[in-house]
Amino acid sequence: QLQRRPEDLSLPVPSGAVSGTATLNLRAATAADRDAYFALFEEVQALHVAARPDLFRPAHNDEAFAAHFADAIAQPHKQIVLAWLGEEAVGAIHWESTRLDASDLYLIDRPILWIESLVVRAGLRRKGIARALVDLARSVAAERGIEDIALEVWAFNEDAARAFEALGLTPHARTMLGKTR
Repeated sequence: QLQRRPEDLSLPVPSGAVSGTATLNLRAATAADRDAYFALFEEVQALHVAARPDLFRPAHNDEAFAAHFADAIAQPHKQIVLAWLGEEAVGAIHWESTRLDASDLYLIDRPILWIESLVVRAGLRRKGIARALVDLARSVAAERGIEDIALEVWAFNEDAARAFEALGLTPHARTMLGKTR
């Protein structure tokens, strides 16, 4: 179980993030935040659909999404955190505490904090919001004695890969996909 759930963690927004003065608030998602989270999920999903319509489904705020969201906020080893500027959700991170290789057959098994998704609104990228969300994930992982965080980035998403590398993540594997015919 997570030792800390960020109910309201306020951080100063890096200069240039928005005009005027603003405070970035990181808050654990609640059931009332489903639509705000969906809007962010829909934005990042649209990027994936545009690049690989043969693999990705358009986002729908339907029963399947509702179940996915409800599970992520209810399970003690999972969490969604939203980043807010005022009343606007401008970013989100969804993580799960899991194992690197529970079978312990292929890899030296150890706990890992797996980032299922990370999204920042297009107009606010490169302003420190992703860094604040990843730093929070790192902090939660460290509090739990977890040494590694990880995520998956698709090969076509070079901007995200560069952002993750700037946040200190490095590639460790490649997934190869090919057709049978």
